[in-house]
Amino acid sequence: MATGSAERLHARFPILTHANHPLLRGGAWTFVGQLGAQSIALAANAIVGRVLGPAGFGLYSLAQTTGNTAATVAGYAPALVGTRAAAAARTSRVEAQDATRRTLRTAFFVGLLATAILVALSPRYANLVARSREALVVFGVASTLTLPLIWLSTCGALLAGFGAFRLFAIGRIISAPFAAALTVVGALTLGAPGALLGLLLGTAVIAAVAHSRVRRAIGLVPESDATIARTRTTIDPLLVPAALSSAASAPVIWICQTLLATHGGISSVAVIGASIVWGQALLLVPTSLNQALLAELAHAVTLPAGAARRVFLLGWNTAIVSILALLPLILLAAPLVMRLYGFEGASTTLAFRLVVGAYAVQGVTGSAIKVLESYGRIWIQLALNLVWAGVFIGLVLVWRSNGAVGFGSAALTSFLIHGTLVHLFAFRLVSRSNHDAHV
Repeated sequence: MATGSAERLHARFPILTHANHPLLRGGAWTFVGQLGAQSIALAANAIVGRVLGPAGFGLYSLAQTTGNTAATVAGYAPALVGTRAAAAARTSRVEAQDATRRTLRTAFFVGLLATAILVALSPRYANLVARSREALVVFGVASTLTLPLIWLSTCGALLAGFGAFRLFAIGRIISAPFAAALTVVGALTLGAPGALLGLLLGTAVIAAVAHSRVRRAIGLVPESDATIARTRTTIDPLLVPAALSSAASAPVIWICQTLLATHGGISSVAVIGASIVWGQALLLVPTSLNQALLAELAHAVTLPAGAARRVFLLGWNTAIVSILALLPLILLAAPLVMRLYGFEGASTTLAFRLVVGAYAVQGVTGSAIKVLESYGRIWIQLALNLVWAGVFIGLVLVWRSNGAVGFGSAALTSFLIHGTLVHLFAFRLVSRSNHDAHV
């Protein structure tokens, strides 16, 4: 009887038959870490919003986005290359050490370069969006946030490649409260500059813990009896297109927020900042899964044809189910969430729902993007990112008189167009792989 019930359950929910798949195990551990870290971050973000008020929180949000954007642009390429290199080095400690050394060296170099550029440009940008001494200090601190963010993302990518998701999850849960506490204390004592300074110190703590997790993960890789591979000195061929692809997409939200701030004032960005945080919270499962998905796809493309398609569909279906489970709840709770931040009005609620809806589309598209990355189709990804960027920025320019609602409408429209195009290419790749499996 129990066996029959289990069979019916698996027939109704096929994903349960894959519950022990490395992709879902890795995604589950990453989700645990992200859930612990994001829950604390959401609470801290709401407190900071209350403490700073619309103008102060708008400045804080824009400065945080500036640092995150620079870190994403500069850190995407080493993280992508690092995940692929670590996934290929799971069976040899020497190879694992070599992959880690090369990846972290690259991350440190691009982190320093990105920080230097941002420090040089931050005074002009601060004067553009808010002519005040506080803005100069806030954006100056945000500039230095770039390096620890890049280091953290690169360490996370390496741990995903090694399949050490449990180590990363535990590290995030342990270190996340430090960043939240320091951010809130900084906001209470020094306002927006203090909040950014607290966030900087907290991120540095999280990055240091993640680095210690990488060192431990290397120690768990078995020593291989194979001949020691020579150290690679050539640049990974995906490094340049990955950097260009990130540069074409990562700054877009920041650019659009800047356009909104210069048109409607820094306070108009506050609603967008709060909405983005909740949109990212909606994607806890897809984001967690995607870290494991890239590693497993990078491994699956080396297996017999058809393996990559099965891994992709498993990740894609899981992402859709998780988003559909949470999206209605967040949309219904939108008025309450806005009141928690001190924002009132139907327009703020609508803007919140539009931005969260855009992130839901992005979450579904994330699995398809990993297909392009695992197959090395980064130039295609670059072209699609340019299309998305052009549509998003163009629509914000057209609709920015509508404030946050115009931003949300532009975000949702551009993500829908981008998601459709990405899926067309991704399904073509995995379908071709499945066809080859039957030839």
